[in-house]
Amino acid sequence: MYPERDFDLSNWLKFWLMNGTIPLTTLNCQRVPLDDGTIADAWHHQVICGVSKDGVHLTNPERVTPFDVISKELCSESVLLIRRHDILQRWSNNLDYSCWNSAGNRWIEFKVQEQIDRTVKEETLLLLHGSELKYRELLTTHITIPAAYKSGITLFALRDSKAHKRLQHASELPLKFAYKEIDHMEQSSYSESNLSVNV
Repeated sequence: MYPERDFDLSNWLKFWLMNGTIPLTTLNCQRVPLDDGTIADAWHHQVICGVSKDGVHLTNPERVTPFDVISKELCSESVLLIRRHDILQRWSNNLDYSCWNSAGNRWIEFKVQEQIDRTVKEETLLLLHGSELKYRELLTTHITIPAAYKSGITLFALRDSKAHKRLQHASELPLKFAYKEIDHMEQSSYSESNLSVNV
């Protein structure tokens, strides 16, 4: 459900649950810190088994997630945060980044190599200067890499059931106004660039 959609999640889920579908979420659990303030280390798939005023009822594990929390987890760019410790544990001087050099590569877009280099440099300074180092709280805690996941809800239904037929005729959820504006601007600039090329 990224970019963000303009719809009522509670009513939408109630409708599809009552019509015989099984909703499966793909959640970026890193979007909302855990109770102790730490950031989860992965995305998660969970089946939705109900909706109430308290939020969305999930299985595996069983829990009720408030709408404001699950909305954040459902609307996420396809990225994964990697902990500083995990980077440093696996880093070596002879890492080969050449596989990231292709055009349009998201690893290049996210400047992953620069993020890794910065983290290693910070750690080196920590080892050399330790307690003398100021602003330790500004050290990199995570780097951001591309992920293959797409956040949202997948609706499952038995083939040829009423739910299946409804799904086949369902329309795409509308984008939030802000995303519509961005999309419109991108289309306008694309049209302009095409126009200038054709003239």
